[in-house]
Amino acid sequence: MKNITLSLPDDLLEKSRAYARRQHTTLNDLVRRLLRENVERENQDLISALFAEMDKIKITQSPSWKREDLYER
Repeated sequence: MKNITLSLPDDLLEKSRAYARRQHTTLNDLVRRLLRENVERENQDLISALFAEMDKIKITQSPSWKREDLYER
């Protein structure tokens, strides 16, 4: 695991430490969790958008693939 240096205003740092204590966790774990949740939410938003685009495509008939159609020789 890598370390980073983070600069925060004093008041935000104190409020963050107090919040972490109330949540029975460390500030380090709190920051790690918040970052992970936001990154994963962004990935989920992308996946949801891709599925929404796929849903817009109207396919009226299932394609019937033949092996020779799929592979060039």
